[in-house]
Amino acid sequence: MDFNTQILTEATSLFNEDYLIEGEFEPLPWVLTGETKTILGRMCQQATYTIAEPLTEVVAWFTPMIPISVGPEKFRGFPVLFLKWIST
Repeated sequence: MDFNTQILTEATSLFNEDYLIEGEFEPLPWVLTGETKTILGRMCQQATYTIAEPLTEVVAWFTPMIPISVGPEKFRGFPVLFLKWIST
């Protein structure tokens, strides 16, 4: 995922052939809450995202000290590693 160009590149295999698929993505509207806490020895910040159907709030804790975007694809669009997330 390139956050500057908003291009998502995905590697996949289909029928024993390897492909790179590129396309645009729209980042999810994460909201920074200002809350902080320590997780695994790292100072983390809280971000939330609300899913409309079914109504679900996702609470994620991240640290800007690990600037890689890794996590469930449906929660893409956040340029750091989530150390913890909760769906309610």
